[in-house]
Amino acid sequence: MASNLQGSYQCSIICRKTSQTLSSTASNIILDGQEPKILRTNFDRNEGAVNSWVEGDNISIQVYYTGNPLPNVSWLLDHEQLPPAAHNQSPSQINGEACYVSTVYLDAAFTDDSGNYICNLRNRLGVKQVQTILEVKADPKKQQQIQENLNNNLNDIIEEQIDEVAESMTDDI
Repeated sequence: MASNLQGSYQCSIICRKTSQTLSSTASNIILDGQEPKILRTNFDRNEGAVNSWVEGDNISIQVYYTGNPLPNVSWLLDHEQLPPAAHNQSPSQINGEACYVSTVYLDAAFTDDSGNYICNLRNRLGVKQVQTILEVKADPKKQQQIQENLNNNLNDIIEEQIDEVAESMTDDI
């Protein structure tokens, strides 16, 4: 929603020592602007929707937006602010309309990257927020390989211990 703050504005300054008031009035001032507007995302925004991925995937979470003045962008993960280096902002276009896109990149995602991601857009005319729940599941193949390695290691340890016990028993005989 665009805002047009047209009208007359008066600025007054009061001197503390003398209590003298200085005033100035300006007429026909137009302050144009647009509160932040979310144009599109690359994730499911339906309430309660979970966007599922597999551990090791490269994930990008994107929000396309406009606003004048250009909104400040911040991202939260489970209500903790992500550092500015964790996301970027760049010019883009949607259907020929100029806009910006803010992206959080998760290279080779881990299960610890799961959570509620919130993008806040703020300028002097308003605030908009959009969020998504991201679930990074363990890779079943990777989990199976880890389990096989653990089993093999456990079998090796058991065999070594059996060999040691058998050797110590033959030494006693």
